[in-house]
Amino acid sequence: MEEGASNENKRKHAFRFKAASDVDLLKEVIHVQPFDAPFGQTKLRWDEVADQVTDIYGDVVTVMCCRKRFDDLMSAFKHDTVKALRASGTEEEYNEREQLLQDISDLITESNDRKQATKDDRINKHNKREVDGELIRSAALGQIKRAFENGTKIYDNGDPSIPEKRQRRDPEPADFMIEFAGVMKASNELKRDEITLAQRKMDLDEARFAYEKAEREARFNLEKGEREIQMKMMMELVKKLNKD
Repeated sequence: MEEGASNENKRKHAFRFKAASDVDLLKEVIHVQPFDAPFGQTKLRWDEVADQVTDIYGDVVTVMCCRKRFDDLMSAFKHDTVKALRASGTEEEYNEREQLLQDISDLITESNDRKQATKDDRINKHNKREVDGELIRSAALGQIKRAFENGTKIYDNGDPSIPEKRQRRDPEPADFMIEFAGVMKASNELKRDEITLAQRKMDLDEARFAYEKAEREARFNLEKGEREIQMKMMMELVKKLNKD
């Protein structure tokens, strides 16, 4: 019984989006861009969107209702049925909501294209590394084999063309392993450098996200302060008119 009353209370107090609140939600989505979040950060960005909308409309707004409303709006926009979502609002708010949905749709397309290009580039680089590594190993093995067959010694410059004036002897297995280990070491160092660069890029992306978040929060606080000042001035004007 208690649980049923609790569920009914939650449904009763569910936040109902209107045209104006849709506009505020979509503006925050454009600023935060959760659809363009790095891997593993989508939830954090939606939390940020919900926090900003909550500051405007109160704790009744949740992350889940923001995401659901956004999905409903984008689905309606995609199927050209946004007008069916007309709740209370002005024509200006309806038009602004439509324009924001178009802007977000364009941003999502750009984000998807950019992610696909990055993925393709990563795959191409991986394939190139594999091919280059195989070529290096094959060339090294062939060079070592030819050197041993000709009774020459491989120098640091990798040129076996100048034979050492010494008595021909069979190659030692240890010599072969040392040369091959050197090739593998160089290949592994190259891969480590690439991993280090990828990690640095990830760190820079995280730093950029933190900076943009601080910038958005500063902008939101400024706009919130302006709204509070406007509201205060309106209240004072209403009081003055009532006195008159």
